[in-house]
Amino acid sequence: MKLILIRGLPGSGKSSLAKTEYPGYVLLEPDMYLIDADGVYRYEPSLIEKAREWCLWKTRMILDDDQKVVVTGTFVQIDEIQPYLDLGVPTEVIEAKGQFKNVHGIPDYVIEEMESQWEHFPEGPVSR
Repeated sequence: MKLILIRGLPGSGKSSLAKTEYPGYVLLEPDMYLIDADGVYRYEPSLIEKAREWCLWKTRMILDDDQKVVVTGTFVQIDEIQPYLDLGVPTEVIEAKGQFKNVHGIPDYVIEEMESQWEHFPEGPVSR
């Protein structure tokens, strides 16, 4: 049982990194909660908190099934990471720093606001 958290701004390559570097891990993203019945991603700021809660719940369920999980998310502030650390499993936090196209259509001003609020996390694996 292991948990990888990949954090970064929209367009930083979080999902690509998860898919290429962590085969065999279950991939979870809060964005999955925002996909409608037709499979289309719908950015809806009012649902972001629900999406985060769903992702944490789903992570806990998969870890309880003794599987490895990689979760991608912006995790702009450290307190957004803490609930995952509180799960009590070996956890590694990785920051994606690529510069790719923002595939979800999040407005530039939202990304700029996220960047201005970014909190740095200590380097290396974390196990709490």
